[in-house]
Amino acid sequence: MLKFDCLGAQHGHFHVYSLEKSGKGRMRVFFREQTVEEQIERSVFEVVWNLQSYLRSCKLERARNFVLHEIELEAGARWMGDKLLEFLREVPEIEHRSETVTRPPPNLGRTPSRSAST
Repeated sequence: MLKFDCLGAQHGHFHVYSLEKSGKGRMRVFFREQTVEEQIERSVFEVVWNLQSYLRSCKLERARNFVLHEIELEAGARWMGDKLLEFLREVPEIEHRSETVTRPPPNLGRTPSRSAST
């Protein structure tokens, strides 16, 4: 139902696969939070507070009727957040992501335009 991509400033987002009755059935929501740590915390919040709403919007009846156990869900989501933060601290290759990092957007298959002077 949810997939979180905590990638830092301007790139972090999450996917909602709700299989809604109308539309494509998925959407990408960009985080307002700028750092990976903040995005991880937001991910925990989304699971704890909004997962039931996402499930209710699903066209699959068994997803709409799925019963979440709030105490276990919150404990699991907080454990997930703690493990992700621990991983972030322990893996030097992604440590720089904890800062507000900006990169140019991907080319997305477009050919760069050439100026008239070249």
